[in-house]
Amino acid sequence: MSKQEFIKRIILSIKEMALGDVKRAMVGGSKMGAFILGSCLIDCLAAFYYGDFSTQKNYKNYIKKFLPQYNPQNFYKDLRCQLVHNYSEGGSYVFKDNKPSEHLKKYKESNKIVINLESFVEELEKIVDDYLKLIIKNDVAYKKALKNIKLSGLLGVVKN
Repeated sequence: MSKQEFIKRIILSIKEMALGDVKRAMVGGSKMGAFILGSCLIDCLAAFYYGDFSTQKNYKNYIKKFLPQYNPQNFYKDLRCQLVHNYSEGGSYVFKDNKPSEHLKKYKESNKIVINLESFVEELEKIVDDYLKLIIKNDVAYKKALKNIKLSGLLGVVKN
């Protein structure tokens, strides 16, 4: 398969399917589902970026590099672990929607940080677009993506 065909498949998997699912959950009323899928998407991007399996270290480093507005330790523990695996919030965040002016501000009733869903999805769109541009222009990033695909596979939909 050519580089161009691989990139098309990566775009389909990451942008159309993974990010698309986050957006469909958001507009379809599955607000917490959108947050969960968003955290899974970050895990996916970290694995692609580092050319390895998803690991705690890679996830935190990815947050530090591409989403520096978040505390990597808290984000990993509370969104990646607690929310995704326990359907609970670990103590650092309050989840809201349709409140972009409150995004990343302290919640008035606690010391927790507000994550506004629409703002979070915008951040995800940016890191997805930036990553896809990177693998198109940078051979090292492209080779790491291929390495990750060989390790983990690439999600796609089989048509009859």
